[in-house]
Amino acid sequence: MRENSSRDAVVIRRSTPDDVEGFWQCLDSVARERRFLSFVQAPPLEETRTFLEDARSRGMVQFVAVAGPRIVGWCDVSPMLCEGFRHAGALGMGLLPGYRSRGLGSGLLAHTLQECREQGLARIELEVFSSNESAIHIYLRSGFVREGLKRSARILDGRVEDIVCMALLLASGGEGIA
Repeated sequence: MRENSSRDAVVIRRSTPDDVEGFWQCLDSVARERRFLSFVQAPPLEETRTFLEDARSRGMVQFVAVAGPRIVGWCDVSPMLCEGFRHAGALGMGLLPGYRSRGLGSGLLAHTLQECREQGLARIELEVFSSNESAIHIYLRSGFVREGLKRSARILDGRVEDIVCMALLLASGGEGIA
């Protein structure tokens, strides 16, 4: 998928092992905003590399948005490991500030969910801060539903944040899921 703008052409594609450093830089930048992710800086690069290698070996789906040589966003789903929960995956997503509100989040999400369907995942779940209304809107538009609310789940920089728990069922009732 290509997105054109006056500033950059952005391509959405599957991530590769060569993307680790660029992904880490993007993750760290979004984390340091202290608004969207549960952590306030990315883990060290080598920890991130090890995590991604392990997650890929377990079937993680990850797409990245790339502008020139720079990764400007990502969306991924990591399958659950425990027996009885392997039909489900946890979604994570982020975009650098200059690339928000351009349809990239929806594009990343659509590519990722399609790959999850092809891999046979039946449930995708996520947690999002209630103040992140644009992300919640994207998730609702993509078929996610609100399943619950963790009240006062985080207090950071004097802000009290609720967490909205959301999920999307890709296969009805778990039929045909191993």
